[in-house]
Amino acid sequence: WIRPHTKDLVQNVSPWIEGKKHLLFLPISFTSDHVETIQEVGKGYLPQVLRQGIEAFTVPAVGLHPLWIKGCQELFSSSCLSN
Repeated sequence: WIRPHTKDLVQNVSPWIEGKKHLLFLPISFTSDHVETIQEVGKGYLPQVLRQGIEAFTVPAVGLHPLWIKGCQELFSSSCLSN
């Protein structure tokens, strides 16, 4: 997994948000929302950030967004054509 780990960053967000007052959690490692990510971010990380006076929000994973599906189709089509 990529470092630094989120669990370490949320303990003190001030140094890395550069004075901003809003924070978004976007699960870039996953293409769909699932219970592990929802639980980990919503119940674990979000409350830690909120306690530091930062407004924090979660953003749904890309899932079924039309642009994501189109991008996947294009990648699949181009990879199939090149083989």
